[in-house]
Amino acid sequence: MNSDRHQIALFGGLGWSLPEARAYVKERREEGVECPCCGQYCRIWKRKLNAGMAAALVWLVARAGADRAWVHVAATAPQWLIRSRELAKLQHWGLIQQRQKEENDSKRRTSGVWRPTIEGREFALGASEVPRYVYLYQNEVEGYSVELIGIAEALGDRFDYRELIRAGAEIR
Repeated sequence: MNSDRHQIALFGGLGWSLPEARAYVKERREEGVECPCCGQYCRIWKRKLNAGMAAALVWLVARAGADRAWVHVAATAPQWLIRSRELAKLQHWGLIQQRQKEENDSKRRTSGVWRPTIEGREFALGASEVPRYVYLYQNEVEGYSVELIGIAEALGDRFDYRELIRAGAEIR
């Protein structure tokens, strides 16, 4: 192996520079590829805004109210929402935001306190549409589909919109 710190051993001792290895991964990450540097599987993932996510957003919007108040989800959400683990994924569409945790709180990864963004509120109330899919690479947004979806279509037949709004509002 070359003493240059930017060289890596690859495929039976062939050496590639780090920029070459990065280019190799970038060219192949849509279909998926193993990183020649670390062995990690690298892929762009296509994620759909599904019914569970839409239902979680509608509940959060109803709970937060018109002023988009912060909501401590773990303390107030129904069990179906907590078990689904769908709420946090809505960040990728810019529909919710999380309050930063206290600096001195080293016990938890996150604050668990969320609120809908203005865009999230508009989408949940049926006033706008959002991309149906988000494309993620290493949990970072790479892009969005041109195909849009509205709240009614996202909820499908699995959830009753009025019931979700009523349930979130009644808890307040």
